[in-house]
Amino acid sequence: MYKIGQLIRLSFVTIFLSIAAVQAANTTLLTSTFPKHESSKLSTLHFEPAKLQDREFLINFAIQSNDIYETRTANEEMARMVFDIPENTFVNGFIEILKLDEDIVGFFSLTVQENEGNETTYALEHLFVKAGLQGNGFGTALFQRVVEIAKREEWKRLEWLCDPDAAKFYLKMGATIMDPCENLLNPGIDLPIFEYYTDTNLRGTAKAMKMSETEHYLGETIKYLIQHWYDAQTGIVACAIIDGDRTVYAVSSQNGKHWIHAERNAYNRFKSLYGNPGPNATFITTLSPCVSDLKRRSEPSCSDLIKKLGIKKMHFGVLDTFHVPSISSYKEMEFIPTVTQNEAMAKICKKLMGMFTEYDSRINTELPAIKKELGNSFFSDFLEQNT
Repeated sequence: MYKIGQLIRLSFVTIFLSIAAVQAANTTLLTSTFPKHESSKLSTLHFEPAKLQDREFLINFAIQSNDIYETRTANEEMARMVFDIPENTFVNGFIEILKLDEDIVGFFSLTVQENEGNETTYALEHLFVKAGLQGNGFGTALFQRVVEIAKREEWKRLEWLCDPDAAKFYLKMGATIMDPCENLLNPGIDLPIFEYYTDTNLRGTAKAMKMSETEHYLGETIKYLIQHWYDAQTGIVACAIIDGDRTVYAVSSQNGKHWIHAERNAYNRFKSLYGNPGPNATFITTLSPCVSDLKRRSEPSCSDLIKKLGIKKMHFGVLDTFHVPSISSYKEMEFIPTVTQNEAMAKICKKLMGMFTEYDSRINTELPAIKKELGNSFFSDFLEQNT
């Protein structure tokens, strides 16, 4: 996962990379002209290079564009740090303003960054539409211009962060979600990292498919839980371990007065078939791994198990806030955690987690009866979208 220093190279400005662009996904693409309101006269839509003297205006522009959605909990000072535009960006990068006649309606910035190991990253640092003008196709026009410049400069790949609400827009533009990272403006709500390949032939590479593969396995893990839902000893959580072409699935199970967690059952099954999973394996769970001591769990925590195996990657359907306050807690334990961006999978995993609160101690003695009360409709929304 990205460390703070690495996030700074993305300038954190991308944290709310065009939350305003979300609604632009369903709009008509703009041409060189745009009709004025109640007038037959056509307005001209065009791009201009930004100048250093525009810096303060553009920082405020970005903050105002974000604040219309009333999602920021951080103070003004933090917002200015997040949306800052380093002066060297005006010299070594690309910053362009989108104008409708003489009115500024949006802007973007692109930078070239040398990282550890002399790896070069081409980062989309800003992309914002003027507050109140969302839904007019300006976000799409901005992104198309970004891609045009990247192709002209022969950049194969772009990388950026964005608000989760903007994810659908960028997915529609052809971008791919990689990993989430910490959100400084809204702690506890992680931000997806996106990548975009200007060469369509590269979009099917292993790296581009990384997140979609983990999402696929999470979907299969949920389906495995559904298949065993009514088995007498089956609990509420499911887990898969993926190690190359070796995959096992398991559910949590009751053993007398104690519960054996899904991660532990998955590990025991994997070990019996293949031996210990390697350090590049991934734990896929419907509920993020436990950390705290539990009265009805006889073994050490699942986080301890995964750590002792030397495995860092974990992907889950919902964050278990009983054990950790945010995904950053797992990062502090040196894991590489990711959480689903799939709405249907997130929804069913939250429903499963909610059972612990709603039924509390009844789960230990009456779980089969509770499942019958819930009926098959409990999973219907998920199955409608994942069959």
